[in-house]
Amino acid sequence: MAATDHDRIVHVDDDSYETAVGDGLVLLDFWAEWCGPCTALGPVVEEHPRLTVAKIDADENEATMEEFGVRSIPTMILFERGEPVEVFAGKVAYPKLERAIEKHA
Repeated sequence: MAATDHDRIVHVDDDSYETAVGDGLVLLDFWAEWCGPCTALGPVVEEHPRLTVAKIDADENEATMEEFGVRSIPTMILFERGEPVEVFAGKVAYPKLERAIEKHA
């Protein structure tokens, strides 16, 4: 059975993000409800068929932001088998994200 969009998007926090990014190709998406660029970028990121997206609320998970040196949102970190391999800060263009995913897929 193919994964649905719902299966590929998980909401994580400071305590659960490590489990979510530990397997396969996962994008850890630091976002906030009030962040306009985060909202605009969400559908583009979430629709990628080869990617699991772990969404982490920046307002509620300061420890993870500090761990990765995140200073602004949106920030996304691409993980391959639990290791960070790419960082995207700000509103990233879809082609740039696509190239990074293809490079690590």
